[in-house]
Amino acid sequence: MSDNYTAIQAEMSADASESVAEWPTDDSPPLRIEPARLLRRCVPHRGRVLRFMGAAAVPLAGLSIVFFPLAFLALPLAAITWCVGRIDLVRMRAGFMDPNGERLTYEAVNDAFGSFVLLAGGAVMWGAIIFWMGS
Repeated sequence: MSDNYTAIQAEMSADASESVAEWPTDDSPPLRIEPARLLRRCVPHRGRVLRFMGAAAVPLAGLSIVFFPLAFLALPLAAITWCVGRIDLVRMRAGFMDPNGERLTYEAVNDAFGSFVLLAGGAVMWGAIIFWMGS
């Protein structure tokens, strides 16, 4: 039993010394990651979908100034677009998501913010109309 134990120990130490010899030293060049390999391991971007959602939220928010019930469609659409878009931008900058959709996602977030501005303006206007009619 002790012969088997020493043979295994000798084999393990030989494997360990070989693996240590393969480690890079400080003067070795840094590892390069090919962009194609990096993109294959990333989650695909949702830029087109978010851009469509943001582009749909803007006219709905604009029309909610005239017809207020449309705000109940525009608000959740803009909120989802803004939240998911911000998360996706963080993932793209961290390298976990395909960065090719960064421009589309950024535009979608901006559209969602514009929708919030239009919705706030419509809410203030409708609030003033309701207050004025009630007085």
